[in-house]
Amino acid sequence: MSAQMPFRVAVSAWVEMWFTTAYDRDHNEYKEGGSGVALKWEQLAKDLARTCASLPAGALLPSVKQLIAEGRGSRTTVGEAFNELTRRGLVKGIPGKGYVVLPRRQSKILLTRHGGSGIGPFGLDGDGRLVFISQTFREPLAGVAVKLALPEDDLQVLERLHHCTRTEDGEGDVEGQVILIQHSWYPAAVANAVGLDDDTSPEAALAVLGAAGLVNSASERVGFRPAADDEAETLGLGPAQPVVQIERLLVDKAGRRVALSRLVAPAERTEIIYSDLNVLSASGNG
Repeated sequence: MSAQMPFRVAVSAWVEMWFTTAYDRDHNEYKEGGSGVALKWEQLAKDLARTCASLPAGALLPSVKQLIAEGRGSRTTVGEAFNELTRRGLVKGIPGKGYVVLPRRQSKILLTRHGGSGIGPFGLDGDGRLVFISQTFREPLAGVAVKLALPEDDLQVLERLHHCTRTEDGEGDVEGQVILIQHSWYPAAVANAVGLDDDTSPEAALAVLGAAGLVNSASERVGFRPAADDEAETLGLGPAQPVVQIERLLVDKAGRRVALSRLVAPAERTEIIYSDLNVLSASGNG
């Protein structure tokens, strides 16, 4: 028994060394040059980021297999590099195609006021096309119910979802890329009273509510947070990449909350513009 111990120790040491070496090879590949240098996947990510900067949006990057064949690293190393680029919003992986460069120009969200207390619609500065996704009557999440001050005996709302997708503009943008998510919630009684349906865009819904005398004022809240998993997937973002969230609450003359809209867009690729502000009325001088 004792004679076998050295052999077992040797085998155990060899197995431990093999796994450690494999881990180091796959996860911690270093560039030549001594201690303290960047991990190999980090350096590859930097190189690919420079490549992205030299290519138009929509261009394909070298494939994982190609980079491995060129000796740029193992499959894990290359995968980590692409994960980093995805997290930073530089590329998007498309099944069956590869990684494409995402647009670097910002999308401009226009928030407008039209005289006095008139509320202008959310808008995009010619950047994209609004696409209807879904509409349903349902009981909303608790946070939405609280913001709309819904009574406990009537929690039904009309929930509508739209995406704004990128349009091809000659700059090589990825056509069809979702650049903004818009949710809207209306108390069921309000939605039924004004007749909102699938064909009513968010802008048209605002006009319908205004025509019915249901829009007197609005409050808006702008914040930044990590993207939820479903938002990151829709917007082509990496895990926990920051998004900007804009919420607008519409109130009628009686103080009743008649609509809540929420826009979510990539924080690093979005510019928020407030225009047509009635400064004199707001300051009490006009």
